[in-house]
Amino acid sequence: MEHRRGRRKRVQMHAVVRYEELGLFSGRVRDIGTGGMGIETGPIVIPRDARVEVHFRFPGDDQAGYALAAAIAWTAHGEMGLAFQEPAPEVMQKLYAELYGARAGSARGFSKRFHG
Repeated sequence: MEHRRGRRKRVQMHAVVRYEELGLFSGRVRDIGTGGMGIETGPIVIPRDARVEVHFRFPGDDQAGYALAAAIAWTAHGEMGLAFQEPAPEVMQKLYAELYGARAGSARGFSKRFHG
């Protein structure tokens, strides 16, 4: 049973994940939302709830991209779900706007709803 925090958007982009025990590995992001992402990684085994850092950039984005702390929510058949771990409100605003095309005012409303 999944317990996602928010809706997801299907995407095709590359990500690099850093896990202390393994170092860096790459994967293909298949969906992403403000609460986390699903990523295809191949036969990499990481325990549920393990802490990782994920780095990604949306296609066409000329900015530095994102580096977010996450926890492994699930793993199965060469894929894993990452749950973002309390990113800063300004990061959430940018991510929300990137995903859903929100205007700055809508992103501010998102921040107020979910961050106090």
